[in-house]
Amino acid sequence: MNVELKDYEEKYLEELAMMMTEFQEFHDALFGLEFDEIPNDDDSKMLVKEWIRLERTIKIIEADATIAGFAVFHKDWSIVEIDNLYVKPELRHNQIATKALREIERIATQELKVDSVQLSVIPRNKTAFGFYQINGYIDLCELTIRKSFSDESPRDKSENVFGHDLNF
Repeated sequence: MNVELKDYEEKYLEELAMMMTEFQEFHDALFGLEFDEIPNDDDSKMLVKEWIRLERTIKIIEADATIAGFAVFHKDWSIVEIDNLYVKPELRHNQIATKALREIERIATQELKVDSVQLSVIPRNKTAFGFYQINGYIDLCELTIRKSFSDESPRDKSENVFGHDLNF
C-alpha cells in the first residue's frame, strides 16, 4: 500500500473534521464518558484553525490515493512532538500508521534537523501504546500528572508508577 503525507489544504477541511470528531469520540469512549455536548465537526473545524494559528504541521495521510487519516506535529526546540496520529478504523492493520510515522520521523530528522520525536499516549489506549513501543518509542522522558477539579473524574483505575499510586 502506497502511503503519502499531504500538506493540509482547505479542500481537506470537511474530511479532516469528521476524522477528528471520530478521534475524540474514541478517546471519550476509553473513559466511558458521556457528555451533554458530544464532539462535533464544527468544534473540530475550530480546532484546525487553532492548529494553524499555533503553526502546527497538519498532514493528511493518503493510502493508495484515498484519505486514510491525519497527523499533527510541531517542532519544539530540539524535538518534534506528535500531537495526533489517526488512521480510520476500517483502514487499520495495513501498515498505514507505521508508514506515516516513518515519514514524520524522516521529516523530523532530515528536514527539521532534530534528533528525537516524542508523543503522549493516554494510558488506557493500550493499542496505541503497543504500536508506539513496537516502533521504538520506549524512552520515558517525561511523565504528565494531572489534578482534576471535577467530582466526576473518569480515572477509576490505579497503577503504581515509581512507588506512587496514580489514577488513569
